[in-house]
Amino acid sequence: EEGLNGICYNFRNSNSNKIWDLKTGFWLTGESNSYQYIISGQAEDEATLSLYKYDNFKGYCKVKTKRVYGNFNVAFKVDEMPFSQYGLVFCLQVSGTKVKIKTIVLKNHEEFIPQVQYLKEKFDYLKRECDGVDVYFSTKKYNEDIPCYDWFNHVEFHEASEIGASPDILLKRFIAFITNQSFDQTRKNSKLSLEALSKKHVLNLGTRSKQKVRSILLKMEQLLYKHFPKKKTVTMLVPDDRIDRRVLFEARALVKLGWRVVVIAATAREGEEFLDESLFPDVAIVRIDTSYVIPDIDRIKSKLERYTPQGYDWREVYWYHYHFLIKALQYPADIIVAHDLPVLAAAVIAANFHKARLVYDAHELYPEQFHFGEERSELYRQVETKLILEPNLVITVNESIANEMAKRYQIQPPEVILNAPDLYNRSLPIKSKNLLRISLGINESTRILLFQGSISLSRNLENLVEAMSLIKRDDVVLVIMGPDGGKYNELQEIAQKLALFNTKVFFHPSVSQDNILDYTASADVGIIPYPHIDLNSIMCSPNKLFEYLVASLPILANKSPELVRFVSDQQAGMVHSMKNALEIAEGIDKVFALDLKQIRQNMERKCSDFIWDVQAKKLVNLYKSVLG
Repeated sequence: EEGLNGICYNFRNSNSNKIWDLKTGFWLTGESNSYQYIISGQAEDEATLSLYKYDNFKGYCKVKTKRVYGNFNVAFKVDEMPFSQYGLVFCLQVSGTKVKIKTIVLKNHEEFIPQVQYLKEKFDYLKRECDGVDVYFSTKKYNEDIPCYDWFNHVEFHEASEIGASPDILLKRFIAFITNQSFDQTRKNSKLSLEALSKKHVLNLGTRSKQKVRSILLKMEQLLYKHFPKKKTVTMLVPDDRIDRRVLFEARALVKLGWRVVVIAATAREGEEFLDESLFPDVAIVRIDTSYVIPDIDRIKSKLERYTPQGYDWREVYWYHYHFLIKALQYPADIIVAHDLPVLAAAVIAANFHKARLVYDAHELYPEQFHFGEERSELYRQVETKLILEPNLVITVNESIANEMAKRYQIQPPEVILNAPDLYNRSLPIKSKNLLRISLGINESTRILLFQGSISLSRNLENLVEAMSLIKRDDVVLVIMGPDGGKYNELQEIAQKLALFNTKVFFHPSVSQDNILDYTASADVGIIPYPHIDLNSIMCSPNKLFEYLVASLPILANKSPELVRFVSDQQAGMVHSMKNALEIAEGIDKVFALDLKQIRQNMERKCSDFIWDVQAKKLVNLYKSVLG
């Protein structure tokens, strides 16, 4: 575990601008998500140490730079260290006139075999794409407690001394294993022996070249596909750090069919690193590293030129274009999906490269958002115009946006998949459990107006809070429930200034998706006050709309085409102009004067039309049609 401890290097040169590279490789018997690369030495003048970690796909990625002088002992913390085919490889750049490196130590504490991890990554895609084949890598002997399923097979590697210095040995062992073992499909009472195949196909690695490895993997894939059905595969790109539930619901619907789905998303926000992963453990989520600076982009452009739509620098359209593209190229699939415009160009290139079908899921009328400014919006209009004919299927969230896109781009109206909520095994109709009253200490006789969703900009929430000081009714309170999107403190200050805080205006923390409908059903009216600040907001149909509908919660909404369609036309409440606090207050007084009990009963008869299961069936049929 101490790596190259004790090896001494001397750097002496007269040019102070000279940078020396010291490359170090480690074959360790342990791997973890965090390492310490510790360097000790002596610098006669001030020097700079820059540490880089090596990745097969990304090349050298900078970790950190530190300045040293005199006797030094510095430690670089290295997170998410990728394991390359050459081991754990670092490059230490030393800039200075007289520097002496005495020791280099790499420390980690968890027991895991890097070579096995390397192989596991190589064969994971076989496990995902071939039903009935599972490879079990372990540092311990096989345990009977580990569950075995039909066609489940495992490979054991347990003594570090057996591993050797190269993954090639393990690769040969794996090949020998799958070509000489029988696969037992218990339910059909039949055995399939691959022993004969080993005589026909000589799977000899012989070299460490990437070309030979690819050749071996291809042969193995061909052998497996002869005997096991190939899973349909989907790679989804989404530029969210907190992934839109629409994406994860779509992925889960396909996973339930037995499809292999990978969701490639942006780096998660601090403190939420594994939130989506924990809520959707059945969905494979891969994150790009937004802190990583991609080297030699011109070379990447050159290699992918024939797959790339011309006319734009795609990084100008979306800064993380190449981050998503490189990831997408690592996950070949039958269908590549772009969730929203920023990742559409990367999805087009990946689909061309993989010879895959392409789906574009437009979550909104992306170019028509006022905060972009006119110049940026015009760029997005041009880009969407250029790329809109590339997909084999275009999906969006409502009829208004579908019709606008059809008119704007002269295409067939996109298919509509609503942002419906999942019931999470609930039965309909959902009955009130008074969770909001219990949680916030609100009287039974007091009626609750609920806003749920992100507490962020462009939601008209400032006017909503102020409206509570203008309403005529004494028996109505406002509950704002959701995560802080940057406006939470400001809204609290407004409520306190107007003497409304915890009397007429209450704040409730966000709740998980699997619990949200129970809280929604605990209110008396749900409000959607979104202002008409741009064409996208005018045509919006937010998640909360369908949460209110499924929870049979009467709705008060601003006047816009989709809200009229789902609120007025469905007799689910009322729409009202909400240009300012006074208009919102008038709407609140009017909606609570309605027969809310009758409205709720009417909604209970229709609520099953708006659940995710209905949308999932439509989505699955659309994806099947894309594959022909």
